[in-house]
Amino acid sequence: VALEHRADTAVEAAAMLGASLRLGTGSTVLVCNPVPPARAMDAGEVARAVHESERLADEAGIDGKERTPFLLSRLAELTDGRSLVANLALLEDNARVAAEIAVAAAAT
Repeated sequence: VALEHRADTAVEAAAMLGASLRLGTGSTVLVCNPVPPARAMDAGEVARAVHESERLADEAGIDGKERTPFLLSRLAELTDGRSLVANLALLEDNARVAAEIAVAAAAT
């Protein structure tokens, strides 16, 4: 996917955040971090499991705040727990990336 802006390091992300804050535009800086490759799943498998989970949620009439936990639970079941492992790895890696950006931001 082509991106308008991209940061490949915590220092670059911190610089983008700092520039956004200094400009005072009220814009948000969204940092996207992929699942660590060692825990990543096949995109086709994930798409099929998500589609089936959504179908099951629709069939059961599950909406609102109950939908996300339902979907995550079904995804874990449909992927034999691999989606849960991937999500936990992503959560841990997101914390690492956020800490690196915070350290870089504090240094500027």
